[in-house]
Amino acid sequence: MTAGNFAPLPRKTNRGSTLSSLAVRLFDAIGTWNERAAQRRALAALSDQVLHDVGMSRFDAEAEADKPFWRK
Repeated sequence: MTAGNFAPLPRKTNRGSTLSSLAVRLFDAIGTWNERAAQRRALAALSDQVLHDVGMSRFDAEAEADKPFWRK
């Protein structure tokens, strides 16, 4: 038989590696969501003067703070 007559062997997947990769991505997402929520709470707590100093209105700050944690 020649090499052309053989079907390629299926690639083995390392299930443990896939699960650990998924876990890392999940923990990374949770960390991002927690940080985003904390930043939005801090933004909502800023005074109007501080918001003005950074170039934001109260309306802009509240609109950002009202977003769900998973939305950018």
